[in-house]
Amino acid sequence: MLVQKCAHTFSFYDVASGDALKHIRLPDFPHEFVVDSQNRFAYVGHYGIETSSHKGEGGCSVFVIDLEKGEHVRTLDIWPYFRPHGLAMDSRGDLYVGEVSYTEYPRLFPEQKIAWRMRSLQKLEKLS
Repeated sequence: MLVQKCAHTFSFYDVASGDALKHIRLPDFPHEFVVDSQNRFAYVGHYGIETSSHKGEGGCSVFVIDLEKGEHVRTLDIWPYFRPHGLAMDSRGDLYVGEVSYTEYPRLFPEQKIAWRMRSLQKLEKLS
């Protein structure tokens, strides 16, 4: 399995041959994923913008891929958090999503202008 950010797909490959088996088209610029412990679902962050140096809000969702069906079956809305970057699951199967720092920056530093290339602060938010 592979997220192809600039091809906008979640893809399945044959490990032995390297042949592509299936591509699931997703909204532009998916980025990073995690698979649950039962290998039933993959969760793909929707970064929504090509790179951190590109201006714009980016995505604010997580795509749920049913690995048995090979389909995008659900979209989790994580508004007001943007550009999910880093996903993890704990031993209970709870999904955690890290988001890019500029969402919280204005609240934490109201007197300072946001730097578009900022990468220092990250927030983890539990999705139930």
